[in-house]
Amino acid sequence: GEKENLCTLICTLNRLLSTHPAFSGTSQIKNITSSDGEALAVMRSGENGESGVLVLLNPDCENSSTLSFAGTFPDSGKDLLSGETVTFYRKEDLLCLDLAPGDGFAVEIDESKLSDIALCNEVKLMEKKAFVALHGWKNEKLPEISFTDSPEQFVAELASSAIAPLTVWQGEQDTRRIIPVPCGDLLLVKNPYPFRCIIKEESSGFIRGVPLKNGSYGALLVLEKNSSAQRRNLDLHIGSFENGNCRILKGKLCQLPEYRHFNFRREYSKSEVKERELLVFGSNDSGSYAMFPAGFGSFPCKYHSILAVNNDPAIPVDRYCMFTGLHIYLTTEGYSRKIDENVITKFFSSGENCFRWHFRIPAGQGRHMDLEAEFKFPISGEAVELRFFRPANSGVPDSTPVAIILRPELEDRINHHVTKACNGPEWKFPHSVTHFCRGFSFAPAKRKLTVETSCGTWHQEPEWHYMCDLPSERYYGLEDKTDRFSPGYFHVPLKEKESFTLSARTVPAAECSWPESAKSSSDQLVNAMRRFIVKRNDLNTVIAGFPWFLDWGRDTLIALRGLVKVPEFRPGCTMILRAFAGFEKHGTLPNVMHGANDANRDTSDAPLYLILGVRDYIAETGNETILDSDCSGRKLRDVISSIINSFITGTPNGIKMDHSSGLIFSPAHFTWMDTNFPAGTPREGYPVEIQALWYACLKFAGHDTLAAQVQESIEKYFFPEYYDCCSDCLHGVRGT
Repeated sequence: GEKENLCTLICTLNRLLSTHPAFSGTSQIKNITSSDGEALAVMRSGENGESGVLVLLNPDCENSSTLSFAGTFPDSGKDLLSGETVTFYRKEDLLCLDLAPGDGFAVEIDESKLSDIALCNEVKLMEKKAFVALHGWKNEKLPEISFTDSPEQFVAELASSAIAPLTVWQGEQDTRRIIPVPCGDLLLVKNPYPFRCIIKEESSGFIRGVPLKNGSYGALLVLEKNSSAQRRNLDLHIGSFENGNCRILKGKLCQLPEYRHFNFRREYSKSEVKERELLVFGSNDSGSYAMFPAGFGSFPCKYHSILAVNNDPAIPVDRYCMFTGLHIYLTTEGYSRKIDENVITKFFSSGENCFRWHFRIPAGQGRHMDLEAEFKFPISGEAVELRFFRPANSGVPDSTPVAIILRPELEDRINHHVTKACNGPEWKFPHSVTHFCRGFSFAPAKRKLTVETSCGTWHQEPEWHYMCDLPSERYYGLEDKTDRFSPGYFHVPLKEKESFTLSARTVPAAECSWPESAKSSSDQLVNAMRRFIVKRNDLNTVIAGFPWFLDWGRDTLIALRGLVKVPEFRPGCTMILRAFAGFEKHGTLPNVMHGANDANRDTSDAPLYLILGVRDYIAETGNETILDSDCSGRKLRDVISSIINSFITGTPNGIKMDHSSGLIFSPAHFTWMDTNFPAGTPREGYPVEIQALWYACLKFAGHDTLAAQVQESIEKYFFPEYYDCCSDCLHGVRGT
């Protein structure tokens, strides 16, 4: 109910107490009161006697008081609380001031230094908070370089690291992004104008941006620790003072959890299965895969398949979608209900290639029946298993007959295509099926798919399901219908505490190796990484991305730089490096491979990533003998020399070093933006990341003189003085 709002005064007082040296824990305090009564005159100054503040206070809230004090002071000073000038009068050798009841002033004696002192101490406060965040309360000195000189260098020296643990929010350009902040990073907010900023979810209050030597303004924020296992979404609000106006900027931050707190979700609810469109995914060491919606009800994408088989067990090549659909029903006393996303209660990712469901299915007469299912995909061998289990007290009396009906759907097509029954399969597929008591085999080509259940009966009842909708393909403007063939259905009676298994395979069961459940989040992450490592003859490669791609040079060798960090993957990394080094010809590597076809060599970064992969392997293991390993008849060190020399003199596909600068020319569509469509970004010329990779390769190979020339050229051409950021590409045609 106070008529006069005290918020501004309180904010000013708190700011003064937290930033001014005269109010620090090491400040000097002297009582200089000369008058009688309760009024006080106290002189406060910093640790070394600097930054004096004269505190004048009348604690009597009912009576006025005349305060007198001795000292060599000017006749007036600026009150730090109100911003007004306080004028004294003299009486003999004393300075006097009439104080109203409850009056208080904090008078800055040297007014000319007021703004500089406040600014200096705000900078010191930022620097000290950053120090405490990185090192705790240690009695150590701050770096000699100031935050205002170079925020990035200050934090790097503070952390004793070549790379500063710092995330930068860059003014208006970052208002349209969500900026991830790694755990432990400080946050640097930059803006071309003076500003104040606040993290709405934190208790630190407003932070003022201070002038930096480059002419912009910056503030260093220490975020509260994210100790949860989930990311933390933060809202950054900035008041930017531009040309006499205040403009509000808003940014989104995503503070990541610590790795030791990170945990993979393994359990999902019915609503999450539907809303998040969760998928079941499994793959093996030959590149075969399973991928379909966790809801089981539909298969809306042409790449969805319960079993997509790699056509060559030795090398990655076309995946053939064979087992592409499955409709499951519960039947009891004439009542039938489809088992799909609408009857899921829980969905579990149990670990490596393993998934489980809990269903609660309407069973007629107001009853529901509980059912569990588990899906497994082998880590070696082309097969799948789907096991169903009916628990005790499932909700339907055991005396009531209950059965599960399963109707499989088949195709035989490369996963990039769709099936048109009228183009031959309508006759061919039914004649490719051989039936037996518990299942059937489907052999439309050399591939032979066998599908059977561990109990129950198989009923031959062929039917075509035409024009099955593929809305995911329609979204991309692709052909959005496929035809699927179903040769019949399985009928399996199921009592409480009983189970049965549906299996599908293209190899003998003895050739399959099945996974075990992961014991921890780190195991689950390692297992997930393993799913992308596949065989290439006697060596290894990496699938660039399921379900679309096979092995690409660039993608494989980028992935290797992460794989080499995990000790158990290092033998496989050796085989990946040897495999791709064996493909090197005159400085080129395959961009994308299709089986044994390595003709597409339109990549300027894959050869450089190969060299850096070797560098990273040696750095992690200390084992330089890999340089002498056999790569299709050559030593790995000779392959590295061939790449560097070919880049200098020019490769057959147009990659060549510009001798005047040492930079590498890259033809159109040779970088990660390698779409062949004209509407794409060709980046013909000198892409920045190619130069960075080239410099790193030269340093590793000992070409220090050329590396120094490249470094100088990068600084000169990619970071010109008139441009306040890095150029992405110096565009030009061959010979520029």
